Amino acid sequence: MNKSQRKAVYIADRVFSLLKIKAGQSEKDIASKIKVLLKKFYAKPSFRIIVASGKRSAKPHGFATDKKIRKGDLVVIDFGALYNGYCSDITRTVTVAKPTQKQGKVFRIVREAQKRAIKAVRAGRPCF
Repeated sequence: MNKSQRKAVYIADRVFSLLKIKAGQSEKDIASKIKVLLKKFYAKPSFRIIVASGKRSAKPHGFATDKKIRKGDLVVIDFGALYNGYCSDITRTVTVAKPTQKQGKVFRIVREAQKRAIKAVRAGRPCF
């Protein structure tokens, strides 16, 4: 990975860490904040920013709407930084407030699947 690629990844990660997601904000509010933060790091969105909350968080490519985020919602955030010709892409799912027991169980299952996939992946190994 070259310096600009690393910077694109760093910027997206940093922008996500600076987000404050609270009940009452709209999905569009979050998407707009992401754009502002990317600009502060001299980057642009590398694709259309996805912010989807509540039932909409299950949509694979939902876009930000005027829907207000509610306490207890799952919120999927998917964006990347376009920096010096290189694009990063991160997807994160967060809860607004403490996760329910069911949400916690789902997070643990997904995390375990992710760990197993990372451990299993190798160059030249089939992915099916």
